[in-house]
Order: sequence, then structure tokens, then C-alpha cells
Amino acid sequence: MMRYQFVFALLLGLFPLIAAAQKYAYIDSEYILAQITEYKAAQSKIDAMAEEWSTELTEKRAHIESMQRSFKAEQVLLTASMREEKMAEIKEKEAELEELQSKRFGYEGELWRKQQELIKPLQDRIYEINTNKQTQPTPIVKPSCPDRSTLSTSSSSCSLTQYLN
Repeated sequence: MMRYQFVFALLLGLFPLIAAAQKYAYIDSEYILAQITEYKAAQSKIDAMAEEWSTELTEKRAHIESMQRSFKAEQVLLTASMREEKMAEIKEKEAELEELQSKRFGYEGELWRKQQELIKPLQDRIYEINTNKQTQPTPIVKPSCPDRSTLSTSSSSCSLTQYLN
């Protein structure tokens, strides 16, 4: 019985040392990015491009719907070969629309590539700064974060913003 108490006491004594070796930090990258003017400019550029492409797709979709309505209205008057031609034309336009939508907004489409081109470097800078700061956790004073405690480790999001601007 005494042996078990000794092992239990030993493990209980070592637990704080094990727990102290693990350090976690929460980095609010959205907050950090929102504070960077380059990010705001890049995001507005991406949003404008997405809006333009969305408008283009909406116009093409409206044109296809117009073609379908006119086909339904004229369907009775058309010969079988003319009907097939019109249906093939409509299906071709629909396929073009799907391809364009996939090209612009799909996986690894133009929007995704533009985000990678404009925003990824900023995210990499945040990661690099955070990685470098984790190796040197010195306390700093954060005047930019009045709602939080004024003294904290340098891995916090408020201290990162001063390095990014």
C-alpha cells in the first residue's frame, strides 16, 4: 500500500512539470488581418472581382433563360431538326456557363488563385512573426490593447499587429 502512495505522490508531483512544458497560444488572425491596410485593400479588390464575375454569370444565366422561354414558345412551330438545333444550342450555352462558373469560382479557380496571390503572403507574414516570437517569449507592454491586461507574452495578437503595419 505504501508503494502505491509513493508512486501516486511522485506522479502528482511531476504532473505540473509535464503540464508546464506544453504551451498553447490562440492567435486571432482575422483580427490581425483586419488591422492591416494591405489586407483591406486586397480583400476589397477580391470582392470587386467576385462581384464583377457574379454579375457576368447572372447576365449569361438570364440570357439562357430567355433562350429557353423563346424555345418553349416557338417549339410547336419548329421542325424536329430545328428543335434539336435550338436544344443543342441551349445545352451548349449552359455547359459554357457551368465551365465559366467553375473557372472563376470553383476549386483552384481564378478567385482562389487571386486570394492565394494577394492574401497568402500576409498570412505567411503573420505565421512567420508568430513563429519567431514563440522562440523568444518575452513580456511586452501593449498600449494598443486597453481591454486586456497590459502585460502579456509577445505571442498575443495585439503585439503582432505592430509588427505587421
